Amino acid sequence: MNWPKFGGGGLLIYLAFVIALAYVRGSFSRALIEGTVFVLWLVILIVGIGLFISAVSE
Repeated sequence: MNWPKFGGGGLLIYLAFVIALAYVRGSFSRALIEGTVFVLWLVILIVGIGLFISAVSE
């Protein structure tokens, strides 16, 4: 799989986040789903803020 947005360091941070969430939640599959949803939400939020700023600055 190709991870264009993350890069090497971002993927490690994501895996560490999911593993920590799995430890807290007690379920790795649930933590994987929640972690992925959180990261996707974060990426959408950052892209949305960037688009908003570029639209306002024109």
